[in-house]
Amino acid sequence: MSASSLFLGRILFLTSIAVQGIHGNAMAQEYDRVMAEMPSHQAAIGSVALAKLNIALRSARLHAQQALCQGHWSPGGKTMQVNGPEPATNAAGQPVWHYQSLRQPHPLACTGVSRARFFLEMSRHLPEWVTIHPAGYTSAFRLGETEPVRPASLASL
Repeated sequence: MSASSLFLGRILFLTSIAVQGIHGNAMAQEYDRVMAEMPSHQAAIGSVALAKLNIALRSARLHAQQALCQGHWSPGGKTMQVNGPEPATNAAGQPVWHYQSLRQPHPLACTGVSRARFFLEMSRHLPEWVTIHPAGYTSAFRLGETEPVRPASLASL
């Protein structure tokens, strides 16, 4: 595994949704999920958008770890699906870089801290164009606030 793949794998921290199992299996699985719609004027190309997103996620994760976990690193799980960044248009008709990813949840290194609390704290330090959703919860988080979850599946990514 290359150093850049390892670096990206470590800093991508995703939010969650229930999805249908692989091969048509009806058993739902939970994943951490990240959804982002970066205004296209903030990045000329997709690789720059991805870099800015990764830096924002890494910084937010460090803030949450410092605030809730005495700075202990909380490992991420295996990445299941990544979509983007791709040029798209948001609901307001503005050009954006759309990104979405799913990751298997991994236990946090924070004793007594729920995934929801960690993700909520992390969301306080993310740009307005990033929403995160922890595995096993029915709410997503953006700008330190709770938001309804937008349904998705591995197939829709």
